[in-house]
Amino acid sequence: MAQQFKDQGGAAASDPSWLRRRIVSRVMSRLSTPETLLERRARAEKQRIDDGRPHCVEYFHQVDDGYSHLIAQRLQQFRCVTTYQLRAT
Repeated sequence: MAQQFKDQGGAAASDPSWLRRRIVSRVMSRLSTPETLLERRARAEKQRIDDGRPHCVEYFHQVDDGYSHLIAQRLQQFRCVTTYQLRAT
């Protein structure tokens, strides 16, 4: 069975050095910490305010999806609570 599959190369077949694995692991660990996420959100919020843009909700409606139907009913109530720009796609 194993003979019918051949090595196609790419990332799955690569064997990076221990140094590269360690560097990538450290970088990804640092990028995915809760503190880093909060910092990125704060920078994005500051940039939004500096640009004078309102909060934006991107809404995609799929006719055959029950959740789309439910949220469509609640969008007006949500708008009464906060101000935002609605972008429907």
